[in-house]
Amino acid sequence: MKNNSVYETNQKKKIDTQFIISICLFIVPIILGIVYYGDLPSRMAVHFDSNNVANGFAPKWFALFGIPAILLAVHCICVLSIKHDPKKQGQPKVMKLTAFWLCPIIA
Repeated sequence: MKNNSVYETNQKKKIDTQFIISICLFIVPIILGIVYYGDLPSRMAVHFDSNNVANGFAPKWFALFGIPAILLAVHCICVLSIKHDPKKQGQPKVMKLTAFWLCPIIA
C-alpha cells in the first residue's frame, strides 16, 4: 500500500510539472504577439483551404490573444478532467499525452 502512495505522489508531481510547462507554452505566442503587434496587419489569416489559400480571417487582437486564450481554456479543462478522474485507471497514456500537448502545440 505504501508503494502505491509513493507512485501516486510521483505521478502527481509529474503531472503538475507537465501542466506548468504546457501553460508556459501558451505564453510564448502571446509575448510574440505583444512584441510584434504594431508590425502585423489589422486582419490576420486564421484558416487556409487545401490549396494553402487563406479563406478565414480574424481581427489582429483575436488572432493573437483570443485564440490562445480559448485553447488555454480547453487545455485546462482537458488536463483537470484527466487529473481529477475518479477511476484513474481507464486513461491510456496516448490520451494523457494528447491532452497535455495538443493545445499548447497548436497555440
